[in-house]
Amino acid sequence: MTIQWLGHSCFLMTTDEGTRILCDPCDAATGYEIAPQECDILTISHDHHDHNYAALALGNPVRIDKSGEYRAGDVRISGISTYHDHDGGKKRGNNIVFVFEFDGMRIAHMGDIGEPLTDTALEVLRADVLAIPVGGNYTIDAQEAKKYCDLIRPGLI
Repeated sequence: MTIQWLGHSCFLMTTDEGTRILCDPCDAATGYEIAPQECDILTISHDHHDHNYAALALGNPVRIDKSGEYRAGDVRISGISTYHDHDGGKKRGNNIVFVFEFDGMRIAHMGDIGEPLTDTALEVLRADVLAIPVGGNYTIDAQEAKKYCDLIRPGLI
């Protein structure tokens, strides 16, 4: 398994069997010039230009941009509905946290989560690897991110 950060909140993960997962591709307006990527699965946490630039996904990937339970190849994916802000999505809309299970690992990609941690989310979000935003303007701030990390206790952040 490999996990490669491409820029902003865009990651490319490859399972041991070779399944490629592209998460939250962003356009060049973010300041990151990310090359197009061959992938089998494309996940989009929300419909903002810095997370939904599907033109970077080459091939014919399975596109997942809704909450729910999915299986694609050797990957199990859970999409968990969250909010992009502290006001129940009134400012910035919804967000999907994706939890990927493959190669004996659980990887959580938080997208642009903006809501504080809840007990329900904590139960679902058990993860070995946590990709979490820290910003405080459009996402949770450093103190909120630390709460997530302290409670989830992933092996890698």
